[in-house]
Amino acid sequence: MDIQPPRQPSPLLEETLARGGETGVSVHCSDYRNRYELRFWVDRNDHRFVSRPMVFESTEDTEYAAPAISMSSKMAQDLMDELWRAGLRPADGTGSSGQLAATERHLDDMRAIAAHKIGAPLPERKR
Repeated sequence: MDIQPPRQPSPLLEETLARGGETGVSVHCSDYRNRYELRFWVDRNDHRFVSRPMVFESTEDTEYAAPAISMSSKMAQDLMDELWRAGLRPADGTGSSGQLAATERHLDDMRAIAAHKIGAPLPERKR
């Protein structure tokens, strides 16, 4: 079987982004099924266009598989934010840089309190 050439990105999405249209994504946790439901949409010219469920098809190993979805970096960021809001976190346990900075500030405060209590000079913070 011949390898199929890649499909072009959605003309609707490209035109919407070029004209300053809005794209959106939402994530809903369906508690009773332990599933996350994703919805994507594009707003253009006072109309909303929504994505439909994906369809999986049988394919040969050599057949080109086009991406299921192609999105702008803004939409990808919106997706990450929505997944975070829905309660999902990275599997490796790392938090956001904002959380790390807050923890570092808290540790600096605790060092200052401890040094003050024992009358010791505050050690230089390693950067």
